[in-house]
Amino acid sequence: IKVYKKGTSSPLHINRSSLVDLFNDNQVDYTITKVSERLKMESTLYKNIFYVFIERIDHYRRNRNLYEIPVVSIASTIQQDAKKLLQEEHLLEAITNQLQLAGISDTRLGLQLYIASLSRLTETPIHCVVGAPRLLGHELIGEFVAILPDEDTYEVTTISKHALSYPPTEDYWKNKTLILHQLESIKEKDNTLLEYLLHGKSKRMVAQSDVKTGQYQCQKKNITSTIQLISYLQADHHPVLASKHVLHIPLGQTNNIKDALYEKEVKSHSGLLDVRAIEQSQNILQQIPRTLKAVSVYNPIIEQVDISAFFGKDIKSLGLYLRLTNMITLLHQQHQNIRLTKIGQMIDVKPIYMITALELYRELWLKKDDELPFNVRSTFSALKSQLRKTYPNDYLSTTFKLKDLRKALGKSPVTFQRHLHTLELYGKLERSGGNNRIGYDYKVLEWQDTHNKVDAYNALIENLKALKN
Repeated sequence: IKVYKKGTSSPLHINRSSLVDLFNDNQVDYTITKVSERLKMESTLYKNIFYVFIERIDHYRRNRNLYEIPVVSIASTIQQDAKKLLQEEHLLEAITNQLQLAGISDTRLGLQLYIASLSRLTETPIHCVVGAPRLLGHELIGEFVAILPDEDTYEVTTISKHALSYPPTEDYWKNKTLILHQLESIKEKDNTLLEYLLHGKSKRMVAQSDVKTGQYQCQKKNITSTIQLISYLQADHHPVLASKHVLHIPLGQTNNIKDALYEKEVKSHSGLLDVRAIEQSQNILQQIPRTLKAVSVYNPIIEQVDISAFFGKDIKSLGLYLRLTNMITLLHQQHQNIRLTKIGQMIDVKPIYMITALELYRELWLKKDDELPFNVRSTFSALKSQLRKTYPNDYLSTTFKLKDLRKALGKSPVTFQRHLHTLELYGKLERSGGNNRIGYDYKVLEWQDTHNKVDAYNALIENLKALKN
């Protein structure tokens, strides 16, 4: 062990021991005493530093396999097939075909998740939550895991409150996808994963006891790695859905999906599935993220088209739309020349990519009132009418609390609160202030009817098509 004193241009050599048994208290105490004498400092100060060093060495000894970068063996044919696929003229159609060959029952959902999953490579990953019944969601997410790179995916059924704060290595969570099968388990407030999903980071100050001295010390446990979550949820509301980084995808055409799963189950137990072909397609789809280069994306179209005419003040949907557009652009990097700029390699967004993001994720941008449960739809209509009546001049910017309108609408507190949660989930309302103790302030985001919203959606697509031509 060599001990140096930092803080000078050339570190001062303090002590050198050719052989020290770190689990022998006599040798450890002797080393601490010698170093303290050379430094002319109290032995307790250096003792804490030395004990931390011992803990780190012991932790590495017990978990050395986790520190090794996994070596992924990839056949050359798979690499070539992945590169060839990325060069396809109609890339998304080709990927959809591969998804079907890989055993994905709902290829539309599979493509939506696959594009969003690429965001784990960026500094701001998009977290995906599929709105589906528990058993159906479990099956669909289970299929999707098979097409994600094994070395960058962690699949768990549950996760403890502070598991993210104690990774075995510093880079354990970096650019990783976490598949969580029980999203309901992270509802509690004191949960590191929930904090990370809501704020994009988690900075906690914790008190821990020293192994040797038994004294409690404050330590920072910060989570700033780019972790991506993919999960499913049956309930209408969950705290994570309020995050601007969470993409909630409602599952449509459940009968068709159930039929596809039923057919797949029958073939699986009858020996009618071509397992080798399925595995080959899965390997090709796993290889695509490994093949993509880490390049920046520039969107020059934003200055040419007013997208706020459609998205309005819905900042969350606007941000998710632009980020998904960037992921589609990143996927098409083989279709354009990569420019070298002062900040690195860069590619440009094309109008067709923005149109694709609008059409592929249409149900996210056009959440119709008809999709709402009848009781919730009635509450929303009565709510807007009451606000127009009470605040005729400035109802567009008015905020309200649950207790302000509950009696006027004739709703019980529990029912009204549940309806507000659902409306918030569908992007009809947003929380603009308040807290759980005094009550939250809500603001209506969507005053225009569905017909006007569809017109604005179609107009945006036509404007983008005009740029494409």
